[in-house]
Amino acid sequence: MRVELAQANISLEMVKTLRIALPPLAEQRAIATNMENVENTIDGRRIERDALESLKTAAADALLTGRLRTRDQGVMFGRP
Repeated sequence: MRVELAQANISLEMVKTLRIALPPLAEQRAIATNMENVENTIDGRRIERDALESLKTAAADALLTGRLRTRDQGVMFGRP
C-alpha cells in the first residue's frame, strides 16, 4: 500500500521558495520562555494530581479495609 503525502500541484521546489515571516529573535526567545513556564506549570500540576490520586487511593483502601473509620477522624459522609 502506497501513501501519498504530497498535495496535488504543489512541488517541493515551490515550498522551498516560500518566504515565511518570523518574529524578531528577542520575541522568539520571549515566546520560548513563556512556553517553558507554561510547560513547567503543567508538569507541576501533573505531579500534584498524581499525589492526590495516590492519597485518594490510599484513603479508599484504608476505609474499605477498616483501618480507617470516618467516626474516628470526626468525619461524616452523607446524611447523619
